[in-house]
Amino acid sequence: MATGKALNGKAHAGNPHVRFDEGEAASAATPKRGSILCKKTMLVAMLAVAVCATVHARTVELTENNGTFTATLSPDSPDVTNALWLAFGALDGGTESFSSWEGVKLVGLVPGDVTTVENVPFPANWGDTILCARFLLSAPGTIPGSDVKLLESITADGSQYVITPFTPNGNSKIEGDLKFTTTSGNQTIFCARGSGALVNTFTLFWLGSYWRFDYSATAKSSNNQYSPGTTRHTFSVDYKGIVLDGTTIPSTSQSSATFTAGGAMSIFAALYSGKGSGSNWGRWTLYSFKAWEDNSTLALDVLPCSRNGVACLYDKMSGSFLMNKGTGSFTAGTETNTPGRVSAPTAASGMISAGSYSWTPPSGTTYIYPRPYYLVDVATGSSNSIDQVTFKIFDGVGASVTTDVGYAEFTASSRVGTIIKRGGGILTFNKDISSFNGPVHVEEGVAIGVCSNCFGRTGTSANENQRTYVHNGATLVMDTMGRSYYHEQNAVYYLGDGYPGMGGAFVTRNGNTNEKAYWALGTASIPVGPANLLLDVPDGAWVVSTYSYGKELLCNGQDLLIHGREPGSELYVFATGIIDIGNLVISNMTLTLAGNSGRLIPKYGNNSTIRFTGGARWKWN
Repeated sequence: MATGKALNGKAHAGNPHVRFDEGEAASAATPKRGSILCKKTMLVAMLAVAVCATVHARTVELTENNGTFTATLSPDSPDVTNALWLAFGALDGGTESFSSWEGVKLVGLVPGDVTTVENVPFPANWGDTILCARFLLSAPGTIPGSDVKLLESITADGSQYVITPFTPNGNSKIEGDLKFTTTSGNQTIFCARGSGALVNTFTLFWLGSYWRFDYSATAKSSNNQYSPGTTRHTFSVDYKGIVLDGTTIPSTSQSSATFTAGGAMSIFAALYSGKGSGSNWGRWTLYSFKAWEDNSTLALDVLPCSRNGVACLYDKMSGSFLMNKGTGSFTAGTETNTPGRVSAPTAASGMISAGSYSWTPPSGTTYIYPRPYYLVDVATGSSNSIDQVTFKIFDGVGASVTTDVGYAEFTASSRVGTIIKRGGGILTFNKDISSFNGPVHVEEGVAIGVCSNCFGRTGTSANENQRTYVHNGATLVMDTMGRSYYHEQNAVYYLGDGYPGMGGAFVTRNGNTNEKAYWALGTASIPVGPANLLLDVPDGAWVVSTYSYGKELLCNGQDLLIHGREPGSELYVFATGIIDIGNLVISNMTLTLAGNSGRLIPKYGNNSTIRFTGGARWKWN
C-alpha cells in the first residue's frame, strides 16, 4: 500500500490548504483498559466513493498501537476529497443511514492523495457502552441525517438554552458570531461554573449596559461605551479578555489561572454546575460558536440547524445534536443550501468492534463481548461455585495476558469486560461480584445464580451493561430455593431448548410455597430466537417477571414456550404483560397479569398464535 501523505490535524506537504476542519482530530480518546482492538490487529474494508457519477474504490486499514488508532487508505486522485466520519454505538448501525447510529463524528476531510489518518478520535467510552464503529465517507461539508436542515442562525427569545458536551478550563478560548434582538436586561452568552457565580467559572454576560466576564473566581466588567446594539458582531473570549469585532474591550482581561470549570458549558442561559433551571436568559441570534480547550485544540464547533423541523445546534466535534433544554422553541433562521446534508453515507467500511468476540442469535442483532474476557471453564460432569474456580483472562485470540485469578483477587478491584462460562459442567454464582461491570455469556453447560449481585454490579435497578446472555444449548438457572425476594433486575437474553435434561434455556425455580421469587426474568428480558422457559416451582409458588411496575416480557417476534413443573405454579407478570409475541405456548401453569391492563400482544396479528395447554390458565390479579 502506498505511503502517501499524512493527515494529522495539520496541512500536509504539497498542499498547505488541506487539513482537518479546524483541528477536529487533534487527539484520540484514551480507551479503557481491555477495551481496544488487539495489538496490531487490522481491519480491511472497501470504501466506494461516488464522485461525479464515477465510483472510486478505496481500501482502508485500521491499526492500533498502545491505544492509538491510525487509518491507512489506498490512494485516489488528488482532486477527489471526501469527509471521513466515525459512526459509533452499542450496536452495529449498518451502512444504510447515519440515523441508525447513536453518534456520528466528523474525523476530517480526506483528499485522494492522503493515505494516512493518525490519531483517529474514538469516543471516550469506547469499549464500555460504545462497542461498534464504522468509517463512513460523504461529500465535504455535510452533516448526517435526512431530517436535518442547515440554517444560517437560530434565535432564543429568553426561554431556550442548550447544554454542550464541553467543559472549559483556564486555557480555553471561545469565539462566535451573534446579534442581540434587544440589549435590555441581563443576558447570558455562555456559562460554565460550579456551585456559585464565581466558583470555577468561565462565563460571559451582557448585563444591559456593560459586558461581564467571569473567570476562575473573579468578575471583570466593561463600560457602556461598548454596547453591541442589535447589529451582528463577532466575539472571542479567553483569559486575556473580550474581543468584539477585532477590538479588545478594556478592563476585561484576567490573570491566567489553572482550573477546570465546575460544570459543562451552556449557551443562552446561566446554570450552576451545568444543572438546574436557567437564569439571565439570552435573547440573541447565534450564527456560529466554537470553543478551544487550550487555545489551539478545537473542542466544540456548532452549526445552527433543524432536526425534524425543530431548530437546534449540531456539534461537529462530538457528533451530537444540542436540543433545547428550556421551554418554547428556538426560531429558525434561513435555510442554507450549502453545505448540504446526507441521509446515508456515500460509502462505508466494515465494522470495527471493541471486542474480538460477538454473538448473533436468530433475532439478527449482534451482541459484542466487551474486552477483556474472563473465561471460566467447568468440565462436563463437574460442579463448582464461583469461589472455587479461576478466571482465565485473555485477549480474544487465546493468549493469556495476565495471571489467572481466583474469586478473591477477581473481586478485589473494579473490573470491566465479559465473563464467559464454557464447558458442560455446572457453575454456581453463589457470591456477590458487584465489583464486576459487564455482561455474562453462558455459552455452554449450566450457570446457576443464587444470590443478589451474583452476575455483577446490579442492586435493585437495571443496568443495560450487565445483561446475561444464554446461548443455544446452554441453560441459566435463577434459583431461589429456600429464599425469596431477590431483586436482580438485569435483562436476560436466552435462546433454544437449554442444556440436555434442564428443561429450557432459562429455568427459574423457587421452593417456597406461597412466596414470590422476584428476580426471575429481569427487566425487559427477551428470547432472541425460539426458546423454552421452565418454571420449576411447586404448587402455590410464584415467580415474578420483574420487581417493578412498568416492565414487560418482550418477545420481539420470537417464539416462546413457558412450561410449569406443576399446574399450580404461577408466573406473575407486572405491568403491560407479554408483548410482541411471535408464537406463545403457556403449558401446565397459571399466567397472571397485574391489574386490568395486563395484555398478551401478538406481533404479527393473525399470524401469531397464543396457546394454553396442559391445564394452563390465564388470569388478572
